[in-house]
Amino acid sequence: MVMARSLFICLLCLAFSTLCNPSQISSTTICQIKKNPTKYNGRIVRIRVWVNLDWEHFEAWDENCKQEAITLAYPDDPNVQPRPHFPLQKDEEYELFQKLVAAKKYPAKSAEPGAMDSHGDPTLALPLYKVQATIVGRLDSGIIRGPDDRLPHTKAYGHMDEYFARLVIRSISDVTSLPLRSESATPPSQ
Repeated sequence: MVMARSLFICLLCLAFSTLCNPSQISSTTICQIKKNPTKYNGRIVRIRVWVNLDWEHFEAWDENCKQEAITLAYPDDPNVQPRPHFPLQKDEEYELFQKLVAAKKYPAKSAEPGAMDSHGDPTLALPLYKVQATIVGRLDSGIIRGPDDRLPHTKAYGHMDEYFARLVIRSISDVTSLPLRSESATPPSQ
């Protein structure tokens, strides 16, 4: 009994040290992930990306392969399966990231009598900033080799299953932004 308990504790420590050890984190890009998605599936990765958040999408993309994007998710999202074994790090960088991606410009309230009021309509909101960040998280690839190792099985993620991969966010750092509109000339402190 004591030996089994000791073995269990050792295995548990080994599992957590693998998840938390920065040397076990693969630095990569969306382009590299797209070339070999099975290599990164289920692994903790670090990527530097541009982020888009709107009423339908929470996605990351790379300047070098703009046609490809991956969806982003937080660990507490009920749609994330399997459940991640890490919490979201909610620090100052996370708070800045949240402010920047949530900053939107909405259409002005119409003064026309009888006109439909679209002020506050999330489908018409325009981002105020182009946001870039380094994100560490677990990559879930939708392109997985089958048991015969020949044909890939695919699973899609995000809005209308349009993404080949999902990054479950563990931490956000090195947040920067570029103003997209004159209203956003002064971003929140970076």
